[in-house]
Amino acid sequence: MTILIADIGGTNIRFAIVKNGKMGPVTKYKNNLFKTPLEAFDLYLSNCTEKPSHMILGVAGPVANGITTLTNRNWTFKEKEFEKRYPFAKCHLVNDFVLKGYALLLLTKKDYITLNDNQPEKQAPKCVIGPGTGLGICFLTPSDEKWIIHPSEAGHTDIAPADATEQKIIKYLCPKGNNISAEEVISGRGLVALYKAVCALNHKPSLTDTPEGVLELALENNKTALEAYKHFFNFLGTFAGNMAITMKCLGGIYITSSILRHEKIEKMFLKSGFQKAFCNRGKMQDLASSIPIFYVTRPEIAFLGLKKLAQDIEKSQK
Repeated sequence: MTILIADIGGTNIRFAIVKNGKMGPVTKYKNNLFKTPLEAFDLYLSNCTEKPSHMILGVAGPVANGITTLTNRNWTFKEKEFEKRYPFAKCHLVNDFVLKGYALLLLTKKDYITLNDNQPEKQAPKCVIGPGTGLGICFLTPSDEKWIIHPSEAGHTDIAPADATEQKIIKYLCPKGNNISAEEVISGRGLVALYKAVCALNHKPSLTDTPEGVLELALENNKTALEAYKHFFNFLGTFAGNMAITMKCLGGIYITSSILRHEKIEKMFLKSGFQKAFCNRGKMQDLASSIPIFYVTRPEIAFLGLKKLAQDIEKSQK
């Protein structure tokens, strides 16, 4: 059996083929190359030697009744539309963080770094948090011998400042005093927004408009870019701490992020104020301080979840 799997975010679309339980190489395209997602599928399938019998699409948006629109890109996906265009394949739409929830159950100790000494409780909720183009979250709760994976739009809840500098940053980003969602500071564009805010507050010129540019400046030890990352880590800690006590995630909080995927940035993150911000939960500080925190080092874990779903489909067809 041949199954096409795809991880579709706001910036990139990644394809692979699973055949007889084994996954082939990943092909990555920039979304900006295509007007519609169907164009990307046409290109990828034109290079496939076999037609898949199923497609599993991990999409960065809420899925309902086989339909979704990407949260951070005006692309709409409909299972029936894909099945009409590609009648040889059954289409399955799945929220991308549901896939990361499945992947979490397959990770081994070599796939993550433990940030504290807390041991996860076996039958307690877990949470996956992933800043990327947007801010994705999912929760896992135990049920008998299985896990239920809950997609979440918690990235669009409000973010609150934790000190006077963060208050100034939020005021700069929202001069009219409107609420600002966590995604607006804990994402790729959030990193850029933080950088521009720090530039303005320190009366420094802004030198870039992209996350890649902020990374480049940080690697050159640009003080403003480094300060932007510091605030990024702190806001992430505040948000993760809120998610942790919301569901009492004694099974662990797992951070996975393409934004941190550089050796220097990872080292900065591991030494940052993230954990302090995470535990700064007022009356719930003791609870927050008891929750295990893990930083996932394995890249593209969505494909681990996609592969698992593909294998489940293969088993169901036998």
